[in-house]
Amino acid sequence: AGAIVAAMTGSGSSIFGIFKDRSGLERAKQSFGNERVFLVSFLSGMQYRSAWNRALKSYTPETIKHDIWPPRSAHV
Repeated sequence: AGAIVAAMTGSGSSIFGIFKDRSGLERAKQSFGNERVFLVSFLSGMQYRSAWNRALKSYTPETIKHDIWPPRSAHV
């Protein structure tokens, strides 16, 4: 459906594609009908570190049990 690269995970439980533009991505998404599709984008190292730092702000020494690291998600 227009992916530059498409591949399947080793176990075959997931497939993914890399698209040049949003229109190709949307066409591919529609071709899967009611299947679960997750749209993601790549992050630069700086974007990743920034997101990681924002996520860790809710964890302060007072809220972390010192025997648990890394901290567990607050959303689980």
